[in-house]
Amino acid sequence: MSLQRRLTIFTVTLVTLLSGLLGGFLIKQDFDGAINQIRTELTFIKDSVADSKEDKVTTAVALARSAPFQISVSLVDENGDVTPILEPDEEPQNTIELLVEIEGGSQLKLSASTSGELERRNSSIGNLLIFLISIAALSIIILRLVISRDVERERRAIELAEHLKSENEKRLALLEFAGDASHELRTPLTVIKGYLELGAKSKDIISSPETISKLQREVQRMESTIGSLLEVFEIDAIPSEELEPKNISPLLTDAIKTFCEINPNRVVNSEIEEDLFIKSNDSLIHAVLGNALNNISRHTPHDAPVRLQARRKGSEVSIVIEDGGPGIQNKDGLESIQLFTRFDKSRSREHGGSGLGLSIINSAINKMGGELTLDKSSLGGLALNMKLPASNQ
Repeated sequence: MSLQRRLTIFTVTLVTLLSGLLGGFLIKQDFDGAINQIRTELTFIKDSVADSKEDKVTTAVALARSAPFQISVSLVDENGDVTPILEPDEEPQNTIELLVEIEGGSQLKLSASTSGELERRNSSIGNLLIFLISIAALSIIILRLVISRDVERERRAIELAEHLKSENEKRLALLEFAGDASHELRTPLTVIKGYLELGAKSKDIISSPETISKLQREVQRMESTIGSLLEVFEIDAIPSEELEPKNISPLLTDAIKTFCEINPNRVVNSEIEEDLFIKSNDSLIHAVLGNALNNISRHTPHDAPVRLQARRKGSEVSIVIEDGGPGIQNKDGLESIQLFTRFDKSRSREHGGSGLGLSIINSAINKMGGELTLDKSSLGGLALNMKLPASNQ
């Protein structure tokens, strides 16, 4: 339920409840006052008749006729028989009765109907209900106009703040991107520049096979670094709302099949459940699988074993990719290495790596709303544990 609707319901309920309580209290006060007035008038007549020195019946009839409302007077003899003396225009209902002693052991019964007061009370209750309905409807209209305006203003303020925050994060990411790129590209550029300067002095140096091989390696390193940096930047730029439920089981199967064909000397085991759906797109899945498997190819012996497990656990899809390589060598353990930062030095780049593989995987997993952790594999190397929110078809 939206904030606007909750505020409207709460306010209308409160106003209606308070109005109903106040209206009910006033109606009760008016009804009780009318009943007390009838009782007071009957008590006055009763006391006057009891104190009268003249004919008590005549006194009772005279006082009853002068009352502001109809009062009936009846004679009750000593046998309990009732004889009407002064009757109202209509048969009285819901009456208040008082008895007063007169001569000869008889009694006068004074009675007044409360039907009029009951009808007025019921009519007032009906009018109160109509009033409360009108108040509620009017309050809803006014509150929706007022609250919707305030909510819209707050929504715009929040959206503006989020937009500014997003733009600031993008600006910082761009600055970090530029800093990382300039830092990482400086080394190969320096090497290439140095050889070109030497080549200007001696053509024999620049034309030697060894020099050309070194220049080619540095160019490949630059290409790999630029490509990886652009991949990270492209992943960060993917809007989350564009992600849709996708069955990753066939993609995992195809990726591990291709890996086996390229690495025939490895023992590869895979356990992949069918119909594993997550919110993703092809570029994110390929970024995760491609970099994870390429890292294994680059950083582990050609015959090191590999294991891939993918299954659904409750509301999550778990993907674990393990290798039997040397792992990450660090005396303080995995926790002390900034593996998800760009250009980490934890694994060698001698085989063309950029140091961005784990950063790309982590960025893709985060974009899909998941979490990446690193563990020591039972195969002896590194284990990538990926947990992603499961999605329905």
